[in-house]
Amino acid sequence: TKLNGRMSELSGGEATKVMLARVLMQAEDSNLLFLDEPTSHLDIDTVEWLEEYLLKLKAAIVVVSHDRYFLDRVVTRVAELDDGRLRQYQGNYSMFVEKKALDLERERIAFEKNRIERERNMRIAEEQHNRLWFDSTHKVRLKMVDRMDKLDAPIEEKDIRVSFNAAVKS
Repeated sequence: TKLNGRMSELSGGEATKVMLARVLMQAEDSNLLFLDEPTSHLDIDTVEWLEEYLLKLKAAIVVVSHDRYFLDRVVTRVAELDDGRLRQYQGNYSMFVEKKALDLERERIAFEKNRIERERNMRIAEEQHNRLWFDSTHKVRLKMVDRMDKLDAPIEEKDIRVSFNAAVKS
């Protein structure tokens, strides 16, 4: 009914659909498509249509979205930039969350083992120096510690807690 109308006469959701359709029509011949919050202001039927459309599209798609269900449906790889480090994970968003947790646990374990080994070697060097103060064998152990990789502690994600209290009168 509004096919011949003006953009200014459309609702916000209708205008979004028109702009999305325009972008997607232009994307047909593209190799790469960037979408920033593509599901914002779309109804469920349109989101489902968009998911199906993107799954059939032959272009690479970079999506920024907070819609986890949408990401689980259309994403096959997640790239995360965290603290200047880029990591890529195969799979959808839920798989990314699981794999990232496993990676963080592995990093934590490796960091802890590294810290313990460095401390153990430092204690041995100190004991050697105290026991054989005239000998330089402890220096070999200290050089060994210097040559060991020193792993950085993994960055722990912090939970954000926000509470809002309503005033008696607002």
